[in-house]
Amino acid sequence: MKNWQIEYFQVVAETQSISKAAELLYVSQPSVSKAIVALEEELGVPLFDRIGNKIFLNNIGRSFLQRTKYMTAYMKDTVDMIRDMDSTESGTVAYSSPQSNLLGMILSDYIFAHPENHIRQYQLPRKDLINALYTRKIDFGFSFLPISGDEYVWIELKSLPAYVILSVNHPLANRDSISLAELRNDRFVFNNSDPELQRLYISQCRALGFDPNSYFEGDEPTIIAEYVTRTNAVSIISALPAKVSYQFFPRKPTGTILVPLEEAETCLHFGVVRLKANYYMSSAAQDFYDYSCQKIQDFLDDLSCLPLPKSNNNIHSDIK
Repeated sequence: MKNWQIEYFQVVAETQSISKAAELLYVSQPSVSKAIVALEEELGVPLFDRIGNKIFLNNIGRSFLQRTKYMTAYMKDTVDMIRDMDSTESGTVAYSSPQSNLLGMILSDYIFAHPENHIRQYQLPRKDLINALYTRKIDFGFSFLPISGDEYVWIELKSLPAYVILSVNHPLANRDSISLAELRNDRFVFNNSDPELQRLYISQCRALGFDPNSYFEGDEPTIIAEYVTRTNAVSIISALPAKVSYQFFPRKPTGTILVPLEEAETCLHFGVVRLKANYYMSSAAQDFYDYSCQKIQDFLDDLSCLPLPKSNNNIHSDIK
């Protein structure tokens, strides 16, 4: 049984498709098929049920998949530990961010100060994030929503208020706060870079008795702000991406304003998840993990740069 056979099996198991697995592995379909058949022959049992041209992981295959994930993780832990013992070896760190442009600027000082390290960022939904932790594809991951489980630890870094992005000409623009229910007749512009977050806001609207009228969906903050400004639509944003957008990106939407949402349910609990202590984390990953958690908490302690209504005591009405 070869390591590459295990890798082929894991990719086929996750995709439930020989052709998709071949694309992801950059090999031919016959190569993947032969590897799976050879693995099943060596084990003496089928790992997949085959119906026509379709392939499905069976009960034995599911058990084997779980075992191989632990095996892969253990091997990676062992390699990381050995490399850590050699002080001349550079470190490799991998983490997941819920949005691609969210954390890179906050953490850039560390990245520039440690050119010897190889730092890789992924953008993974929650279900893929957990799988990536088990397979050691990533060392830790950030999420807007809490994650619980027996084998990993979730640490909340900050409770984040949610805001409505409004045009300065919107009738509610001078309010100190807005109820989500007051937006039932407005058109919504959604940021779809984090689908789980989008679904959360939609479900909260439905809990108040209405389906949000989705006017536009996109993942570029400046475009979303442009639509809000020009069409008088509304959008919902959390404090973290709001501050990242206003502090780091030069093109600031001067025609918009943020108003806090009143519902406590719209607050997000931004945090970090990692495997428990019995899993090895390299010294480079541990150092970056500690830095990231503290840096994000410090970054969110002051939200005064956000353009909130003038009547708020600790805010500015626009960005200088």
